[in-house]
Amino acid sequence: MPKKSTAVTVPRNTLAWLISKDNAPVRWLSMRDFLNKQDSNKELRLAKSLINGYKPIQIILKHWEDAFGDFKNKTLTRPYKGGLWSLIFLGTCFANRSDDRITASVEQVMLLKNTDSEYDFFNITMTAHIYRALWNLGFQDKTIIADIDRLAKSIVASGGVDKKKDLAVPAALHSPAALLTLTEIPRNKQTPAIKKAIMLLTAFITDTALPKIMKSLNSNKGILPLKGKNTAARFGFPWVDTADVLMIVYACLKANAADSPVIQSSIDYILSKADNYLRWSMENNHSEKMWQPFEQRSAASRWITYFALRIIKKYRGIVFG
Repeated sequence: MPKKSTAVTVPRNTLAWLISKDNAPVRWLSMRDFLNKQDSNKELRLAKSLINGYKPIQIILKHWEDAFGDFKNKTLTRPYKGGLWSLIFLGTCFANRSDDRITASVEQVMLLKNTDSEYDFFNITMTAHIYRALWNLGFQDKTIIADIDRLAKSIVASGGVDKKKDLAVPAALHSPAALLTLTEIPRNKQTPAIKKAIMLLTAFITDTALPKIMKSLNSNKGILPLKGKNTAARFGFPWVDTADVLMIVYACLKANAADSPVIQSSIDYILSKADNYLRWSMENNHSEKMWQPFEQRSAASRWITYFALRIIKKYRGIVFG
């Protein structure tokens, strides 16, 4: 195991920027994970209660009828603006389910669930994203755990995801999406299948997929794109139809993957993309596809910065100074 590098110093004004009120979900996440505020903290609870005021959430809810209105015309499955995608984006933002439209959205989406197929929603990535969204929206009962357990059993039965396809197009890795979903379940509630699937996916990413990607990046050969300019080298958010290096390493963090040379190499790469204030830019925001991009392309991104610092905090440590 590699020796941990010296903790990274993050300017205090970057922390202040993260916990500003301009991005309510990142403010809540940063207070929880960088200021170490507990769920019982009154200030943290207030920050969580204000998340639905985040502009992208408001825009999605404004277009609720467009996204969920006509099942026969397949508005639910329309990429980026349909109901499935809208629900994923709401969950990505940790929206509060107190809004009746969110509960109605879940009811509509669940009409599409097909438990007779290998994956409940079309493919492993979409199924994983939807169940992670439901969990983040607060739907955390035995039913959702059973649904995620079924996803895990499909992964275990195949010995992992389609490794040949994953390695052929690294920017389209399905493994991180599935891993992020499985690791949402608290360890004391994980079924044997969920635990096994987490182990399989973590091993595949850290032993095979991530080394292949980092070798390509470090040799300046680039990564084969899935669509256009969407590559593993370009950090974007929300995470939907591609997996960049940031998402892949964050999935490793969520799985509590052991430190390793490839993790440290990935962090070196992540740090190389930061500015002097330890902030990262939004390189892919799907702006031409969504109702409302989460942040502006090429501008400093609170979302990307939050995830980057979470990774660095775990594997190297951070201090604010």
